[in-house]
Amino acid sequence: MIMNVFAAVLFTVVSGGVDAKQIHAILIGDTSDATIGAGVVSNLASIRGLLGAVQSEAQVPVSFIEVKDGSFNCRAIWSAINALTIDRDDTVLFFYSGHGFKSSSSATKFPEFDCRRAADDARAELAGIVTAIREKGPRLVVGISDTCNKETMVTPGPTIASAAPAVDRGPGFRRLFLDYSGTLMMTAAEPNQFAWYVNGGPLSGGFFTNQLLKVIDSRVKRDGAKVRWEDISSDATRKLIIPVPGDPTEQQPVAAELGLNAPPT
Repeated sequence: MIMNVFAAVLFTVVSGGVDAKQIHAILIGDTSDATIGAGVVSNLASIRGLLGAVQSEAQVPVSFIEVKDGSFNCRAIWSAINALTIDRDDTVLFFYSGHGFKSSSSATKFPEFDCRRAADDARAELAGIVTAIREKGPRLVVGISDTCNKETMVTPGPTIASAAPAVDRGPGFRRLFLDYSGTLMMTAAEPNQFAWYVNGGPLSGGFFTNQLLKVIDSRVKRDGAKVRWEDISSDATRKLIIPVPGDPTEQQPVAAELGLNAPPT
């Protein structure tokens, strides 16, 4: 079953030292939602798997904070952000999986999170969360949301388990997460397009998310310590052909690179 969804990815770097001391991972998931909870659980597991690989293969310590199940709400998300203690060489990765929407008054193309669970609950959006994290002064901030950008229902499927790496990905991971500065923004579909998920089978999950993770893995393996976010951005934004039965649909991811750079290799 294929459902509509919008996934946005925002990478931004705050100036600082060259070597990150550790990665702080803040994983947010609406796991209790009856319509998307199983998919959200899979999404969180997928991100934990990627960070586990970075930790074991690049020898970069990773700490995890999760907001999910009955504790999921906007206020808890902000509490997790506010509680962060960050050194200037640290990296922060924020990941949100759940419902979202685009507010007509919003000045950003990135979504707001459907996380309010009471009338007095706070509001939260990807751009605002990233700004708040940047103000704490880490070197690198990675903000990812896998959510709708309009009021539509999402039913993600389970994530494919990753095979053991055939080559040493540590040098590539260190290059991407420790060396880069600048800003890279990526989103799953150009304006007025949906992004799509498939809810079953060997390719379950978001088409854009699957493409992005596959590109990161292949580029890190192939290019090693010479891997570049610029190449990942180019490959990950290739046009997708969504196999809607009887009516194949195009999905065009987009990206913006602003001052993206790293020391020469």
